[in-house]
Amino acid sequence: MNFESLFTAERIVQQPVPFACDRSVNRIGVLINSPAPFSVLKKGSETNGDFALVLLDEGISSTITPVQRITNNWIKHYLKESPASWHGRTVRLLGALRRDEADALGKIVAMPEKGIDVDFSGVGVVRVKGAIEYEVRCEKGDSGAAVIDEQNQLLGLHIAGKPARGTGVFLPVADFMTKHALQLVERGS
Repeated sequence: MNFESLFTAERIVQQPVPFACDRSVNRIGVLINSPAPFSVLKKGSETNGDFALVLLDEGISSTITPVQRITNNWIKHYLKESPASWHGRTVRLLGALRRDEADALGKIVAMPEKGIDVDFSGVGVVRVKGAIEYEVRCEKGDSGAAVIDEQNQLLGLHIAGKPARGTGVFLPVADFMTKHALQLVERGS
């Protein structure tokens, strides 16, 4: 499946989802076609990416998450250092549903060479190569949230979690950002 084959309604991004989906309440933007490849995850497949670019709706783009408000954590740069050196690093999930500073703290625990099998709701299990597992309190609705280090550098984007186990999975973004000539937008831009 490619971007052009998506119906207009399928391009709407809804998040967070604290209650039943209602496009008028949960909508935050629309998927956009970009130089970055667009793909749909399929059960039993293997991938090294789960990224999509979104044009945020007016009013959403200027809002901040609760944890950003509490901690004043603003992403300044993305970390270009190899993820292989990140084991044990303290991280913070700037999740959509996070309510206080302590909930967002985590620690990197694994980056299996074979990848991580992730059970995506509505899709099934997909092996994600290059994914990083971390201990963190995460919730449904955190997908797409930034994972930062103690210097407020972007490490990656949260793609899945097991709230009952207290673990999450994120994908590093440095290679993706560099490959597609993307830059972080500065606060207030």
